[in-house]
Amino acid sequence: MKLSNVKSAMNWSLTSIAIVGIIVISNPIFGQKGKKKESKETSGNESNLVNNGSFENLKDKKPKKLGGINTIDGWFSPTGVKADTYRNDTDTPVDSKGRPLIGAPTSTFGQEDAYEGKCYVGINTYLTGKKQNERSYLTGELNTKLTKNKTYCIEFWVSLAEGSKFASNNIGAKFDQKRPEEGKEKQLLKGNVDVLHPENKVFNSANGWFKICGTYVAKGGEQYITIGNFEANAKTANEPFKQPKQSKATAIQSAYYFIDNVIVREDYSNFEAYLLANNIDASVLSEDEQAEWEGKFSKIEPCTCFTKAVIDTDTTYSKLTYQKDFIIEDRMKPEEKIQTYQVYFAAGSSKLSSEANTTLDEIAKILNANSTFKLKVVGHADTVEFNLSSTKKPEYTDVDKKRAEAVKEKLTALGVKNVITTDSKAAKNESDSVSGDLEEKELDWAKNRRVEFFIEK
Repeated sequence: MKLSNVKSAMNWSLTSIAIVGIIVISNPIFGQKGKKKESKETSGNESNLVNNGSFENLKDKKPKKLGGINTIDGWFSPTGVKADTYRNDTDTPVDSKGRPLIGAPTSTFGQEDAYEGKCYVGINTYLTGKKQNERSYLTGELNTKLTKNKTYCIEFWVSLAEGSKFASNNIGAKFDQKRPEEGKEKQLLKGNVDVLHPENKVFNSANGWFKICGTYVAKGGEQYITIGNFEANAKTANEPFKQPKQSKATAIQSAYYFIDNVIVREDYSNFEAYLLANNIDASVLSEDEQAEWEGKFSKIEPCTCFTKAVIDTDTTYSKLTYQKDFIIEDRMKPEEKIQTYQVYFAAGSSKLSSEANTTLDEIAKILNANSTFKLKVVGHADTVEFNLSSTKKPEYTDVDKKRAEAVKEKLTALGVKNVITTDSKAAKNESDSVSGDLEEKELDWAKNRRVEFFIEK
C-alpha cells in the first residue's frame, strides 16, 4: 500500500492473529483522524461560515442505514445516490457480518476516527462500468452569503475508505448562489470546480486524513458549497487500491472517501485587511490594542495545503500516523516482546489512539506478570515538530516528553506497579533520520513520532 500521499490516519481495531505460533498485532493510526484535539488543526473554526461543518448535529432522528445524509442538519446530496453518514452511537445498526453499518470509528467500509468531533460522512468520487454515473455529492449551506470580491479560505479533510477498490483525484468543492437541484447529476459533471488541492493528487492511502484547501474569490451571494468530483471519468486520474491485510471492510467497486471538518472562512492578505474586515480603524488603536489585534491575527493559519512549495516554511505538513505490524512469537522472552512494541502518534500530538491503547494493554499484561521488570519509555518527535515548536507551534514544545509521559500514565492506570522511567529524543536535524525525497520525508517523519520501550537491567 502506498503511503506517499498520506496525511493522517487509518484506524481499524488492532487485531491479534495467531498463525503457527506467531501473533501479529497491527498498530495503525489514530483517528483523525480529532475533535478539537491538539493533534488537529482548528484554524478558522471560530469564524467558520459552514453550518455544522463537522456533521455533529442531527435534524430530528439518527441515520439507520447508508445514504443517511438528509438526517444531518444543514447538509444534503443533490444526487440520486446519497452521501452516507457515520456516527459514534451505541445503537448503530450492524451489517451482515455483525459490524456497525454506519458506525465511527468502525463501519462496514472500514475504520477511521473522526477528524473533528465524533461523526463524518462518505461519498463515491469514482466508479467504473455501468455504475460510473452513480457518484455521490455533498452539499452544505453556509451561515451567510459570500460577499462579492472577498477572498475565502476553504478547507476540508478526506480519508480513503479501506474497502475502496480505487483511489482518485479531482476531489474538490464548488459554490452556488441557489440550492442545487436534486436529481440533476449531469449538471455536476462540467468540471467547473472552484477549489482543488494545489497538486490535485490521487489520494491513494487509507492511512489517515488529508487536507484539501484553497482560496476562492466570491462572485457574490453564494450560500451553498458542494463537495465531490466534478470531472468525467475520462478526465479523472485513478489508481487501484489494495485493501490492507488487517482490514475486514466490505469491498466496494469505487473510490470512496470519508469527509470531515468542512471550513469556509474569510482569508486576509495582510494585517490591514484583517482589521478592515473587523471594522477596526488602525489609526485610533492604542499600542496595547494594536498588540492585541496583532496577536489575534498571528494565530490565523495561512490557507495552504501540504505541497512541495511550502514544505520548508509552512506549518501544514503530513499528518500520517505510521502503521506497523508487530511480530510477537511464542518463543520470545517477555522483555523481547515488550521491546518489539512501539506506539505511534499524530503530528504534534501526545494523545493515545485507540490502537495505541490496545498495544499498551498487551504491554501491561506482560509487565503485571513480571513485576521485577524496570521499564524505560522513550518518546520521540520528528524534525518538523522540533523546529516549529520554537516558531509557529509552541504547543509542539517537548511533545516527545509528553508522549513518554502519556504512555507512562496509561500504564499506571492499567495497574502496572513496575518502576517506569521516561526519556525523550527529538530529531533535531533532517539527517538524523529523514530521507531527501518529499514523499519519503512524510513517512520518515511519521516513523519518528513514536514511543519505544526498553527493559533495564
